[in-house]
Amino acid sequence: MITRSPTLNKRLKVSSPSHLFHYTNSAGLIGIFESKEIWATNIRFLNDINEVIEATESAKQILIERIESSKIESEISLYKAMLDNIDDVASHIYVCSFSEDSDSLSQWRAYCPPSGGGYALGVPGSRLNELANEQGWMFVKCIYDSNTKVLVVKEIIDSMLSEYEAALKNQNSTETEIVERTALNFKLHLLTISGAIKNKAFEIESEWRLISPPSVNIDRIGFRQGKSGIIPNCTFKLLTKENPLAKNQIKLVIGPTPQNDSESRQAA
Repeated sequence: MITRSPTLNKRLKVSSPSHLFHYTNSAGLIGIFESKEIWATNIRFLNDINEVIEATESAKQILIERIESSKIESEISLYKAMLDNIDDVASHIYVCSFSEDSDSLSQWRAYCPPSGGGYALGVPGSRLNELANEQGWMFVKCIYDSNTKVLVVKEIIDSMLSEYEAALKNQNSTETEIVERTALNFKLHLLTISGAIKNKAFEIESEWRLISPPSVNIDRIGFRQGKSGIIPNCTFKLLTKENPLAKNQIKLVIGPTPQNDSESRQAA
């Protein structure tokens, strides 16, 4: 997947580790093995609401600064249109998280019940990249650095401005139509990168993410019970004809458990 940000495009080419680990409980693990699919969660239903607003808050700040500093009325109109309705930009994005760390205490706390039953499923990073390309998803290491976040958003805004100016020169549509079309296009591109931008407080997790395209097949949308309500999710195929996955490519790490080590290994 190619984005409007050269900085992010370079990041998409970064080689992933040999294995990346998805933390889940026993029910989740059984579901993955039975369906050969993994759930991606709607980004608005992740544990930390700050994950949703990182990209939009950066975009808001940049657009407001440009509205205040620009002397060109057409640019101001575009920036204002891009700023409108920016808060609902992440509504249709689904993400699935993987960590470089196969034994993360913070992840065990989040996914491993006190009685045990937490697992870290290790999938080859190269295979996840191939599957993402095949299914039209993005697979990228999350961005935690504040300067990089701002740069990525600025590059997308600059790209939209160039697109807008080129459309004005062609004069195939009215200025209002061009503004509306460009603002919608900006929303879709910001939507795409929102799942890759995370708060720096979570940098220790060394997270990679599968990120859905802005629109996914409705047949792949489902729901599961969460701690405080129903959570929408989208399925991502871990096994396809083009990319079969051999059992010996999978790693499985068992989380903390009241059982002793020998009992845990026997159960596994």
